[in-house]
Amino acid sequence: MLIRKGIKIQDIQKCIAGNGWSFGNEILYEMCGKNRKHKNADVVVGKVWLIGRSYAASIERRKNASEIDSGDDF
Repeated sequence: MLIRKGIKIQDIQKCIAGNGWSFGNEILYEMCGKNRKHKNADVVVGKVWLIGRSYAASIERRKNASEIDSGDDF
């Protein structure tokens, strides 16, 4: 069943203003901005862990991982 709803100017303004995820995104962007270099393993692991978990698309869960290459040794 197709549901049609008119778009009001308030709907557009609400989307432009931000959403509930804005604060968390700002924290992640700040973390990445302050730690641009990937010379320390703890910085890289921290970025991969937090970004991957927050967007539920972590790189260690790639589609082509096999039994031998489980993705844990990234």
